[in-house]
Amino acid sequence: MSNLMKKSVALLLAVIMMLALAACSDGGNGKSVSATLEGADIEVVIPSHPNWPYRDEWVSWQYVKEATKANIDVVAYPNSDFATKISLIMAAPEDVPDLICMPNMSIVSKYVSQGAFVAVDDHLEQMPNYTKFWDSLPKDDAESMMQIRRAVDGKTYYPQVYGRQDTINLRTWLYREDIFKKHNIKTPETMDELYEAAVKLKELYPESYPICIRGFFSNGVDLIGASWKPYFAYGAYYDFDKDEWNYGAREDTMREIIEYFKKLSENELIPPNYVTLSSGEWSELVYTDRIFVFPQYQVQIDILNADNRERNPEFTMAAMTPPRANTPTGQNMVAKSNVDPCGYVVCNSGNEQRISNAISLLDWFYSDEACELLSWGKEGETYEVVNGEKKYILAEGENVENAYGFQTNSLIVRIEPEAVMAGFSDEQRSSTDFILSHTEAGYNPVRWVGLNPEEEAIRNNEGAALDVYAQEMISKFLLGTEPLSNWDSFVNTLNDMGVDKLLGAYESAYNRVK
Repeated sequence: MSNLMKKSVALLLAVIMMLALAACSDGGNGKSVSATLEGADIEVVIPSHPNWPYRDEWVSWQYVKEATKANIDVVAYPNSDFATKISLIMAAPEDVPDLICMPNMSIVSKYVSQGAFVAVDDHLEQMPNYTKFWDSLPKDDAESMMQIRRAVDGKTYYPQVYGRQDTINLRTWLYREDIFKKHNIKTPETMDELYEAAVKLKELYPESYPICIRGFFSNGVDLIGASWKPYFAYGAYYDFDKDEWNYGAREDTMREIIEYFKKLSENELIPPNYVTLSSGEWSELVYTDRIFVFPQYQVQIDILNADNRERNPEFTMAAMTPPRANTPTGQNMVAKSNVDPCGYVVCNSGNEQRISNAISLLDWFYSDEACELLSWGKEGETYEVVNGEKKYILAEGENVENAYGFQTNSLIVRIEPEAVMAGFSDEQRSSTDFILSHTEAGYNPVRWVGLNPEEEAIRNNEGAALDVYAQEMISKFLLGTEPLSNWDSFVNTLNDMGVDKLLGAYESAYNRVK
């Protein structure tokens, strides 16, 4: 071969390599992913929320299809049936879709060991947007968010989403600010002050139960237990300060909490059925001005204020400093609950092309282009700029979920936090930083850590039995059907049922990822 021919071949190979690299590179905006997806057939299974059920005409999914140029078939199942549908899908691996939007890590963990999903760690060379985005965040922030999505083998099958983490599921103590101001009652900062305020309110409103808990275990002690002791929960929990595992129901702290609530109950400062209070009963008490202080989700600020101000313009529900217990470990904090549980998994269809297409689509969701489109949409169609700020174009009474599909669980892989806040009133928006400043940093690993089969068996056996017994006995102590003089016997029974075995399983699992 002549030198000229050799040079020509070398030049040709260089051009081909440059073109190949250009095709693989996203240039930082995800545009080229569209080229790799153009014409690809991708089936996506998503949950459909009852408050904003999926609609084919949502522009949000139309934007996704236009941007990626993929043939995306969205299959939506009602939230109420979703777990059952997933079980049926997983039972027929030859017919799995390409992507599934899962509601939480526990469902994902159930199928990871069966090889049902693809680890994104094994395809990072095909995920430039994903890698670039997470690398753009402070390392500690990114690590703390991504840690809670790692499976038992240390890999990520269920990548973290971003944008709603400061506000989704955010909870704290709420109170009737207007009532407290009207009667010049000091906003309590301790549990003793909360009790005293409740006594005054009971005198002013004899038919009321000033303090209320809706769901004593789920929305009660596991949220407000942190006011007695850092990271406290009635079941298994991890103390991030002391680097140790505990089981709250057998601690003196649990007894102190029981004694406090028994005192409230004996003085009729809390509804008599507060341990099992239903949502309907709770709502009736709120809307008839018979409860004034309770732990709840931040979003209830806007919901309750909007619903009640027509009948009472002064009605103001606001965030309150979490009252601390008068104990050496008391603090003005609540447990961390503001974690977004949703996200996508790539199904292991056994077809390399389908898996590649699914990975590319998932990666596109992390791109700047996707973030803009799925946060705000398009100017003049879904939002406008007013005084330099983006505002959604909505009819009276509309929200972005129902109107466009934005911020629904299947379209929040990466969105701007400002877009989430745009749907809040000024009152609710201004409360966010305040609530976060009184929220613990660590998220109980019990809620996310991946367990191996042996550890899972311990949780399902000893753990489940302990949980049932602990709830049953704590309820009896609270209601007075079991005397607190039997407390030591209760603790001994818990120990005999395998508390330490359960904690050992969690410790082993957590040590793999911490």
